[in-house]
Amino acid sequence: MAENYIGIGNGLQCPLAVAAATNHSTDTVSALSVCAIVVATIGALIEGIRRIYRFEQRWATLNAAKRAIFSARETYRAKSIDLVMGSAEWQVIYYDFKNAYENATSQQASIFFKGLTSPGEGGAKGEDEKSPRA
Repeated sequence: MAENYIGIGNGLQCPLAVAAATNHSTDTVSALSVCAIVVATIGALIEGIRRIYRFEQRWATLNAAKRAIFSARETYRAKSIDLVMGSAEWQVIYYDFKNAYENATSQQASIFFKGLTSPGEGGAKGEDEKSPRA
């Protein structure tokens, strides 16, 4: 029966499990049918959660924000190494770092909330609310 499973990502696993279940005794049929329904339900829930929260998009925007903050922090550290805390030069460098941090976090938040308010947009390129497997 394992040769009937094509793979998890292509949407054929559950229908093939149901089809394979019809070739066995009645006890095995009911057990495999229940197993196929459970797997299909779990897969549908996971796909729904993925679409609601758009994990790929969130990961990409959070990673970009993290890199921007890391770069700003390293620039701040390099420029302020010789300066006295509280001096005018240090304050300029500190406020530059603070502005870079605020810009990165606000940009990430705006992308996230834009994706929540526009259900057909903001996901992966070309992705809409219909499943490609449906």
